Amino acid sequence: MEGPERIRLDVPQRWAIWLSIRDDLRFLSHHDTMRAIERTAVRAGLPLAYTQGFNPHPILSVVCPRPVGVASCDDLLVAALTGPADATAMLQRLNGAAPPGMRFLGAAPLAGKRPPQPRRIDHELSLDPPQARRVARRIDDLQDQPTWPVERPGRPSRRARGKVTAGRTVNVRPLTADVMVEGTSLRWTQLFVEGQTASCRDVLNLLGLDERINSARAIRVGADYRLSDDQRGDFRTAQAPDKT
Repeated sequence: MEGPERIRLDVPQRWAIWLSIRDDLRFLSHHDTMRAIERTAVRAGLPLAYTQGFNPHPILSVVCPRPVGVASCDDLLVAALTGPADATAMLQRLNGAAPPGMRFLGAAPLAGKRPPQPRRIDHELSLDPPQARRVARRIDDLQDQPTWPVERPGRPSRRARGKVTAGRTVNVRPLTADVMVEGTSLRWTQLFVEGQTASCRDVLNLLGLDERINSARAIRVGADYRLSDDQRGDFRTAQAPDKT
């Protein structure tokens, strides 16, 4: 009888695969990140399921795409596989084929049909001492304010070339939690409420930090996802061995 870590499949089976993106790879766009993951999975020999049609491609998706410049310790990739898979061997093959800056951390089969949904993402940003003092004072001032408004600029329209959508003001207070400075480290949690969330840049702007400089120093240090109701037990069943 086969163990839970190895499953033989007649139909594609979804797998959850955790990975980190660090160093220069954090500057890849989401599209380029997915291309890098796809090429790594192909080189690793994973039995990937493909879409149908004239331009088939592997069925891969990242649950919560990473902003350009922001490193991540705990992204969640969902992959559809068509053949038997062993979680530990899968991680070894993926890490053997991954480019520098990409590391696969855990893998487990996904039960049910509903995709995982992000609930919270924890961030950390190292500041210099003067910055840390200024940000700590700003956080103290915000505690007495009922709303935390942030201006989001307009973006180029996808439908009308040359036009820019109107900007808007967003209250990010209900979308963030645990905003604090400990020593010279800024920490905050990005919450997902009814499909809305605050971006990393929203929080940096709220705290008076330059988003262009500091977003490239921010790190996603952890995440929590809502899983299918029939997913039980230890979700991350295999861990990649630490590098020495």
